Amino acid sequence: MRLSRHDAPGLIKVDYTSPQLFEYLTTTDTVIHLAGVAHNPNASGADYYHGNVTLTQRLITACLKANVKRIVYISSIKAMGEQTRKNQPFTETSPCHPEDDYGKTKLAAERLIQQTGKLIEWVIVRPPLVLGDKPSGNLKSLEKLIQMGVPLPLGNIRNRRSMVSIKALIQLLGWAAKSPCAAQQVLLPTDQPTTSTTELIQSLSTHLNTHDRLFNLPQYLQLWLGNSKKLNGMFRKLFGNLEIDNTRTQTLIQTSSPIDHQPT
Repeated sequence: MRLSRHDAPGLIKVDYTSPQLFEYLTTTDTVIHLAGVAHNPNASGADYYHGNVTLTQRLITACLKANVKRIVYISSIKAMGEQTRKNQPFTETSPCHPEDDYGKTKLAAERLIQQTGKLIEWVIVRPPLVLGDKPSGNLKSLEKLIQMGVPLPLGNIRNRRSMVSIKALIQLLGWAAKSPCAAQQVLLPTDQPTTSTTELIQSLSTHLNTHDRLFNLPQYLQLWLGNSKKLNGMFRKLFGNLEIDNTRTQTLIQTSSPIDHQPT
């Protein structure tokens, strides 16, 4: 997405591999960079690197050549890690320890953008799970299981997962695209309060106008899942915490000029 110096915000189809990429951006003030590889179980490490790092480098080069003022990069909370410890949420300044190819390449792309220094204004946004009418990835799979009436052993889970609605994320991106306070900042969007896996399934079931079929997984099976190398990743997503404290992001928004909050 681009915000033009002369026109209303608009969408244009761009070939990131084209040497003339910068020509699309010569009348653009702000680029919101969402392109990349995600939610693809068949993607290799090289695929993730090309889609998330190489293309970002090409976009940066084009933005600098076209004198774009600001780039807003949609990264991911996975650039920071897969889970948080109890009462130790991620903050904007927490150290990053990504674990999979997606998280590692998202962080690598962030680093490329930050290395531009003050040659261009940049904003990095790290969303957690995004809730909307057209879910993707794991959330889409979960909705399918609920619609099929599959019994799920996810009752009585009391973990803490931060999530953000698509509406709240769009509002933050609008602010990030134009507020001077957002420049050279890492932002963490999240809704409050946190949600447990059980509460998420119950909410999805209500939204889908169906009954959840939850039952409790015995403790010994939870321990086995947690110790399984093959299933540990799935276990952490379903039973573990991934909590965000975005106090710094909220403070930046609240102390910015009221004009920054007008619709883009």
